[in-house]
Amino acid sequence: MRETKLREMLRQRKITIRKCSEDTGISYRTLIRYLNGEDGRMENFRVLSEYLGIGLDELLAERTMLAGR
Repeated sequence: MRETKLREMLRQRKITIRKCSEDTGISYRTLIRYLNGEDGRMENFRVLSEYLGIGLDELLAERTMLAGR
């Protein structure tokens, strides 16, 4: 399985899924689904992009490429 951008960013910043959940208010289970490449609410992706300090387009780029296949 290819690493998602979200998983890569959390790993690089040494942020646990639990910590991300606590900091963003996004449930742990929802984050697990996103880490596995599942789609979700755009508002959650906006929160995550702000939390990680990256553009929303960068966070979602791989999802857009996969959807185009």
